[in-house]
Amino acid sequence: MRTDQPYCWVEKWQHTNSVLRVIETLKSGTILKEIADWLNTPTYVPDIVKSTAKLIQINETGIFHLTGPDFINRYDLAILTAEIFCLKKEMIQPINSKELGLAAKRSNVKLNNEKTCKKTGILFLGIKDGLIDMQRNFLL
Repeated sequence: MRTDQPYCWVEKWQHTNSVLRVIETLKSGTILKEIADWLNTPTYVPDIVKSTAKLIQINETGIFHLTGPDFINRYDLAILTAEIFCLKKEMIQPINSKELGLAAKRSNVKLNNEKTCKKTGILFLGIKDGLIDMQRNFLL
């Protein structure tokens, strides 16, 4: 099972994720520089859990992409997160990944979840709906 950019609330002992990093940075009043040329398929963790359980239940084997349906850059994801959580989106500044000075170039890879959806009957939430559901279940 492959996933990309999982997001949801986490327990204190768990690693953070892109959405929580945006929320925490903006709530602290800090300017957030976010990459505009990296695209991902953000995936809402409850969808990963549901589809994993279903694949196990129906005894499926093989490679499955457990990803959301949206292919979005990290800057636009940050802006949408700020809008949904009523945070100051003007504090988000777009940057190019070249500014990071990384040794290796990162590719934009879009994982397709059609096979997973077909086998499980579960449709993954798009990023906007996932963020809205997350906001409704506010835990911070």
